[in-house]
Amino acid sequence: MSHFTNAIPKNSSKLVLACISVLALSACSVNDPGNFSGEFVGSPNSIGTIVGSAGGSASSVGQSVSNIGSTIAGTDQLNALLGTEGTNALGGTVGTLGSTVGTVGGSLSSGLGMSGATTNPVSGNVDGLTNTTNGVQSTVGSAATLVDAVGSGDSPLAPLNPVTSALSDGLNTVNDQAVGMVITAVNGVLTEQLDPLTTPLDGLVTPLTNQLADLGEGVGLATGLNEPIGDALTAIGGGVQQLGEAITGSGAPIISELGAPVTMLGGTVETVDVLLSGNGGVGTIISDPAGIGLLEATVFNVNQIGGVLGLEEETNQLTATLAGFVTRTAGAATALPIPLP
Repeated sequence: MSHFTNAIPKNSSKLVLACISVLALSACSVNDPGNFSGEFVGSPNSIGTIVGSAGGSASSVGQSVSNIGSTIAGTDQLNALLGTEGTNALGGTVGTLGSTVGTVGGSLSSGLGMSGATTNPVSGNVDGLTNTTNGVQSTVGSAATLVDAVGSGDSPLAPLNPVTSALSDGLNTVNDQAVGMVITAVNGVLTEQLDPLTTPLDGLVTPLTNQLADLGEGVGLATGLNEPIGDALTAIGGGVQQLGEAITGSGAPIISELGAPVTMLGGTVETVDVLLSGNGGVGTIISDPAGIGLLEATVFNVNQIGGVLGLEEETNQLTATLAGFVTRTAGAATALPIPLP
């Protein structure tokens, strides 16, 4: 639970004005914010919790799709339509697609989903994206295998082998050259061009999400909306979870595999409640209601990014101007003679 729990009853009338200062912090630069470096402890903040839950839902979708692929591979009805090789290839293609989707969820969970509990939420996402791009190429390759298999062996479409074989060769060529070239280029950008930027971006995302988590909890406590909204989300999420459990319990081939991601989705809906109620995961960062601590971190890391991009002078001028504006705005907001409740 953040320090907002004690601060809000006394300063709720100034909360909106304080928020203005924080929301203005998209880019700025002063001193090296040493208190924002090092390892974090505890659980992810509310932002990370929601993203992590969404990542878990995506991973569940991927796993379910992969399971459907395994089910397809042993379906007699499809064997009659596509032949044994074709059915197995279809199952393999669907399974590969599921694995690719799963990498997206894993990337979110291990990256931004750990905001507040790790010092490298952006780096985690970048690393995961390379797995996703590689998965795209594998999926296209599996599709080429499927097209070839449909016209082979005991498939009723075997007479079309010259056509399916040519299509398969074409897909493989496109995959190896065009898709492969794009994937190589994208991975190059992710691992080489973006790599120098991940450290300053990590330094931006971590304090920003902690600050937003505190503000969300503060708004929930000050307005009293945390309880009714939380109850509504729990009711909706619970209903979705029950639907997912019913789908799983149906035992219907293929369809039942969709129950798990539906259940996970219900859990994600419930998790959104932490945005207003808080979950205590604020790492080691001491949040500043006026946004000045966040300003220092934002300023420093944006300047770092400007240096990497060769725009150090321009970035320093911009951030110095915005830093002065935000500091003056925060000072004016806190000095206003607003009666306390």
